Amino acid sequence: MEASSRLVGADYVATKLDVSKPTAYRIIRSLNSELVAAGARVIPGRVNLEYLEATYFAQPSRGGVKRNGGVEVD
Repeated sequence: MEASSRLVGADYVATKLDVSKPTAYRIIRSLNSELVAAGARVIPGRVNLEYLEATYFAQPSRGGVKRNGGVEVD
């Protein structure tokens, strides 16, 4: 799947993170739980591409995702 959409599925997550498809679904559920806790609406089985990339590919020296009580994507 091409990442032209703002929402990506398990195939994309599995490929990008080099994990199995069941692990990709677990990651999606975890990220979506964080987004729901922050007040966002989600689609089961899909995750926001920007949030996925900020969570897994953030550079600590450049800021990134803050996880104390809220979701902040730089």
